[in-house]
Amino acid sequence: MSWCRRDEVLEYIYRRFGHDRVAMICTYATMKPRMAVRDVSKALGLPPEEVDEFASNVPRWCKGSIEEAAAGIPSCDLPSNREPYRSILELCEMLDGFPRHLSVHAGGVVIADRPLTEMVPLERATKGLIISQFDMGPIEKLGLVKMDILGQKGLSVIVDTAKWAAADNGSSMDTDHLPRDDADTFRLLREGQTLGVFQIESPGMRSLLKAMKPRNIEDVTLSIALIRPGASGSGMKELFLLRRAGLEPVVYLHPDLEPILSESLGAFVYQEQVMKAAVALAASLRRRPTTCGAR
Repeated sequence: MSWCRRDEVLEYIYRRFGHDRVAMICTYATMKPRMAVRDVSKALGLPPEEVDEFASNVPRWCKGSIEEAAAGIPSCDLPSNREPYRSILELCEMLDGFPRHLSVHAGGVVIADRPLTEMVPLERATKGLIISQFDMGPIEKLGLVKMDILGQKGLSVIVDTAKWAAADNGSSMDTDHLPRDDADTFRLLREGQTLGVFQIESPGMRSLLKAMKPRNIEDVTLSIALIRPGASGSGMKELFLLRRAGLEPVVYLHPDLEPILSESLGAFVYQEQVMKAAVALAASLRRRPTTCGAR
């Protein structure tokens, strides 16, 4: 949805289901080296100016020892050879990754069929929002409905553009019925000129569009799925591109898979394809004749 109308959607959800049955989902902010140094230094009574100077020499991120990470950064000069700094660093390494406080999830909303206080611990966030004290993992395990109410700034740009175009030209633009086969648009896609376009603007995505040379909106949808970890990590992306370029023949491991995988040239790209394939192959096994005594 348009970013500028996200609050309207949230207000509707609260009205529709009730303020006692809706809450934002929390996320846990964890201890990072610099924040840990600040908290521990303050707890041990170091003056604010000394805390600031000490923390400024600590890397924001590191794996393992803070001192080892700082040693590889010329600008970091830790006074770790004397107290209380040595003890502070030792404590901070023990606290690394520990939950520090609850934050509000970027878009997660939980909706229940009864007051949430009967199922989930709640608290009031700094801005006054009621949030769960369980993050999205336990929320889903409880069987509660988690909705991601996300605002997309690109949609806001489209809405504003249509509004300004109407003001300049005196005629409205129906953004719900724009042509889906515009030649100039697909030329830009094939050239990878998609900076600023939601979901297809990353360097990897632009390279993929250049390699795929999309001809229709279905190709664009396919490219978005191919770049995901499942398809790219399993080798399906490379397999599809080879077959798309005609460098490898399209092969289906079973005849019943052809109608399911024809769109992606025999490669598993969508989760729905995996589920449909399981159903199709199970049905094929049931149709297979069995002999007496066969298992």
